[in-house]
Amino acid sequence: LFRKLRKINRESGGDGMYQTHVVRNYGYFFLGFEPNRWWWEIMVKRLDILLVSLIQFLPVLTDFKAKLIMYSFLGGMMWTMNALVKPYDDRQNELLDRVENKALRTRFLTFCLVQVLLVFNGGEFMSFLTAGLILYLIVSFNIYIFIHTATQFAMNIKQNEIEKTRKKLFEAKRGIIRGVAEDEDEEEVDDEPKQAKRGLLQLGTKDTAK
Repeated sequence: LFRKLRKINRESGGDGMYQTHVVRNYGYFFLGFEPNRWWWEIMVKRLDILLVSLIQFLPVLTDFKAKLIMYSFLGGMMWTMNALVKPYDDRQNELLDRVENKALRTRFLTFCLVQVLLVFNGGEFMSFLTAGLILYLIVSFNIYIFIHTATQFAMNIKQNEIEKTRKKLFEAKRGIIRGVAEDEDEEEVDDEPKQAKRGLLQLGTKDTAK
């Protein structure tokens, strides 16, 4: 898939990626990213999923604490890479980059807090404090996502209403123009008998003068 999309990108100079048939078949993998970061979902995100699967299922890592350390390291690495590269497009003040950064930060800090909870075993108070921090991270991120989703939904409704209003005004304007044009045509039709009568009178006047 990476080779195929790279070939399309090279042959078309970048514009071919957004052809209708390419977007329909492969748009899931590159839409929403910067044009020069179209490969991020295919290479980086898929690599992240592969490494998580290897950490989970490799028989070498049998200790749960070691797995948590690897999860934390991988989460921190992905968070850093995303913050430095900012692969998503810049619409709405880099909203996608900010959402992804918050998601990766929540993931990294959750693994770190679970690791602290299991490694240090600080008693009941430490357990409640760590669990509260984890709950706060997860709930705050979900509230953040909900607010942006609701805001975007409201903006889409408002935009649709504006478009409908524009269409109505355009139709009304076109109807007014059409009505004026029809009135002018009717006036021209009504003037034709009058002009013909005037022409006959002028001919009769000329014959009388002769």
